Formats: sequence, C-alpha cells, structure tokens
Amino acid sequence: MGGHSFTVKLIGPTKVAVKLSQVAIDALCCSDPKVPIEWSTVQLAWLAKAGKTPSRPQNLRSIGLMSVDSKAFLIVLRSALAP
Repeated sequence: MGGHSFTVKLIGPTKVAVKLSQVAIDALCCSDPKVPIEWSTVQLAWLAKAGKTPSRPQNLRSIGLMSVDSKAFLIVLRSALAP
C-alpha cells in the first residue's frame, strides 16, 4: 500500500490524557489562545438508514467524522466538565 511504513507506539490511557492535556494547555492557555483547526474540522458523511434504499434523501442520515485526537480531546474535556 503505497510503500510507506510506520511504527505505532502504544501508550496507556493515562499517558494519552497527559499528552492531550499538554497540547490543550499549549493551545489554549497562552497569550494568543487558539483552538487547533484540526479540532474544529468535521467531515460529513451520509449513510443509508437500515433497510432503506440510499437513492432517496429521506432514507439517509448524516454523521460527523472527526480526527482521533479531536475525539479523544472532547472525551477528556467532557469527563472533566461532567457533574
């Protein structure tokens, strides 16, 4: 597949949370806070409803697809804000 190779380093959830926290702090807690553009980008996809033909608009539903880091950050943020 394209001749590319890469290595995936698996780390535990605590390390992921710490790294995401640092990215968030670096982006949001500075003199010029900005949300990384990647965190606000969603790709819209249309899926056919179960048992329906996708040729009619009313038989489709939309879903928003986000990058993994965006989704992980939102999960961490949501859990931090939960009552």
